[in-house]
Amino acid sequence: MARWHYTNTFYPRLAESYNLEQQYRKPFAQVWQEEKGHDVYGPLSERMGVRGQGRGSLLVSDEEMEAASKSLPRNRDKND
Repeated sequence: MARWHYTNTFYPRLAESYNLEQQYRKPFAQVWQEEKGHDVYGPLSERMGVRGQGRGSLLVSDEEMEAASKSLPRNRDKND
């Protein structure tokens, strides 16, 4: 199976092509805690199998939650 490797240049180039700029970054677990009750994101997480129906419990493991946090690009200093 082919593996895709994240490079530090992919996300910034993609964002730049849409004239976007990262304003801030939060760990995925923090975003989850803040947004899981959202009118759109809550039901979406149920359809995706991230949590049980009816705003049920989280269905992903600690390892999966950690992997989701690591897959997000990190802030980089513009001088890097």
